[in-house]
Amino acid sequence: MGTDFEFDPLLIETAIELRIRSAVDRLAHRLESDFRRQADRIYAETAVDAVREAKFRTVYHSLFEKLGYPEVFQESLADFPLITKRLRKIVVFQARQSGDEGADLPGNQDASAGNNQAALYITAGSLTDGAKLDSFLKFSWLQLQDLVNPEFVYTGDAVFAGRHPAEVQQLTRAYSLLWALYADYRMRKAGWAATDKYAERLSVLDQLSGGQAAEFQPWLDAHRTITHEHLAEAARGLQQQRRRLRSGAICECGFCGFPAAEFVMTGDIPDKGILKDAIGTFYPDVHGAICGQCQERLEIMITTAGAGHASQHQESRQEETSLGN
Repeated sequence: MGTDFEFDPLLIETAIELRIRSAVDRLAHRLESDFRRQADRIYAETAVDAVREAKFRTVYHSLFEKLGYPEVFQESLADFPLITKRLRKIVVFQARQSGDEGADLPGNQDASAGNNQAALYITAGSLTDGAKLDSFLKFSWLQLQDLVNPEFVYTGDAVFAGRHPAEVQQLTRAYSLLWALYADYRMRKAGWAATDKYAERLSVLDQLSGGQAAEFQPWLDAHRTITHEHLAEAARGLQQQRRRLRSGAICECGFCGFPAAEFVMTGDIPDKGILKDAIGTFYPDVHGAICGQCQERLEIMITTAGAGHASQHQESRQEETSLGN
């Protein structure tokens, strides 16, 4: 079974126009000449906008194929047989910016069924840069291969279940960084050119870990296989190190899990039991100390809930008075 590609018409159009505007080589000049010739014919044949748009889409698609982009994508999958085995189609969309680029497997799919489709987001600039495109595709296929590989056991954010949402967000960012470096690591191990973001990722890891980026590759080498849980465990360790570096605090808030310079013991909160009762009711696992920010959030929640209850009580009283009249 092979994997088919479907390209977003907007991406095709943007890429062709970008190639035409770049017109720095003989191929680009021929492309521009071919496009202008067909455009003149379309304008001469019809004045109906809808018909013109349809014909222009056909022209863009034809030039896209003439430049060999579909073949480039197909050939890049040659080293990733697991993808061609598990995925029926990959839809390639135009990304708004480089930060949005990458592969994605929609949720609720059984990758082992072999009839699923994935999405790939890429900017027109990355698509039309030949050297960059090759590295980008290999990097994206490595991560997509992880998603469809049963041995990788990808479970998304579920691996951080039970933690405060703010902490999950931070852990997810750390995980994304480590996962990207894992893909870069495999690219270099295979003798492929690293992506242009490799050095930047190493620098970020160095900042977050206090200069321990050099230890990440030995950590990867020490594992025969790397799973989603392995990377999640490393992300948790990285986040813990980041907390210590930023605050110097050892104690953590029992609510959000983050360190703070000052804490409030839940048993010492002077609110006549309202806040303590709320913590016991809605967050029974929280014991000991909570940071000032979490205390403030909880107080706002209680105040808001109290105001809503008072409003409902007032409306009920007004209705009773109205009915009594």
